[in-house]
Amino acid sequence: MVHTILAFLILISVLIIFHEFGHFIVAKLFGVKVEVFSVGFGSPIFKKKIGETEYQVAYIPMGGYVKLYGEEDEASYNDPRAFSSKAPWQKILIAAAGPFFNLLIAFIGFTLSFYIGIHQPAFIEQPIKVGYISKKSPFYKAGIKPGDKIVKIDNVPIKTWKDLYIAEIKAVGKTSNVVFERNGHLYKTSITLGKILNQDSIGILPEVPPVVGGLVKNSPASQIGLKEGDKILAIKTYDMTTAEPIKNWYSLTEYLKKNKGNPMTIVIERSNNLIVKDVVPKYSSKLKEYYIGIYPQTKYILKRYPINEAMAQAVNKIKDLTILSIDSMKALVTLHASVLNLSGPISIAQMSGQAAQGGIGEFLGFMAFVSLQLAIINILPIPMLDGGLILLFLIEAVVRKPLSEKFKEYWQKIGIAFVVSLSAVAILSDIIRIFTGV
Repeated sequence: MVHTILAFLILISVLIIFHEFGHFIVAKLFGVKVEVFSVGFGSPIFKKKIGETEYQVAYIPMGGYVKLYGEEDEASYNDPRAFSSKAPWQKILIAAAGPFFNLLIAFIGFTLSFYIGIHQPAFIEQPIKVGYISKKSPFYKAGIKPGDKIVKIDNVPIKTWKDLYIAEIKAVGKTSNVVFERNGHLYKTSITLGKILNQDSIGILPEVPPVVGGLVKNSPASQIGLKEGDKILAIKTYDMTTAEPIKNWYSLTEYLKKNKGNPMTIVIERSNNLIVKDVVPKYSSKLKEYYIGIYPQTKYILKRYPINEAMAQAVNKIKDLTILSIDSMKALVTLHASVLNLSGPISIAQMSGQAAQGGIGEFLGFMAFVSLQLAIINILPIPMLDGGLILLFLIEAVVRKPLSEKFKEYWQKIGIAFVVSLSAVAILSDIIRIFTGV
């Protein structure tokens, strides 16, 4: 818990500081007096005045701001140090500097992440061959079976599992045409993905061999002496006359679910030797099911690139994620996607902790991802965001006079209502996911 909170605070603080530094440095470049540089909102925990600027850290770490002299006081219009005295193009650059610095941090973060190396499941870049399919899966309802290979979705070639996950985001809430291969023959079908992206959205997984990747401490499996690397060859439950061979991890879990808490016998292979073990599953009130305490072996590979290739990968990553983000926003606006797909501070904190546990490469990659999302969101022409300010300054440039204070006041109120509502929905989405597992 402490690890997760610390990772989240580091991530959010770095992103806020660099975003606000963008506004700060460009405002200084144009001779605007910066009165306050704040990390966080609300009452300050710490503040210190250096030169003409007061630097502070506030209690609410969900953002920050720079207060510019003359930003709200039109009476200072003739003062060259006032923000209000600057030309519209200068105001636009000051407002755009925050998102630009977020974009810059995204590029640096992704570059370092690819250079240091990131761990990813080995299957992610492998061809898609269905190893398991949930009965809740839209692919199952469309007739896809284990052993089938997904070839195309909406005429887009699906060469790897990564391609499939990208296609899922683009197809959320829509009906898509699917081409799949079975026994050397191609077939066509259609699927309709739900509006919520979760583990059941696709409901298909790659083939996973029945090899023990780890054991839960003090579990039935650890008590009978199972070890990491053991391959489970067969299983005999209380209602079987003979042992049944285990083809993959999923068939093993199906037998465990059906067997419940009854004694069972498993045959394992260890160092080319066959070993027979008897085990009694234990009930977990947390999982609400019986378990023996083993989890599958997952192979990870470390992807690293030379610095020049890492930079190219970072550019491609930013391009691909930007397109996906725009597609996701379109899906939300057109109601094809549910607002439950939004991630609030709780989800971001959880993912920050998980990324930090994965290593510095994973943490920098996640920081870059969040920074890119902040850049994209902040540049949208929405009141209260940098994009909303840019839109106002563009209007002023066209009409060649400042907008009325009454209009700006209404504009700001709309922005506050929008941002507060969006934040509330994101937090509510986090809470619903925690309690329902959606």
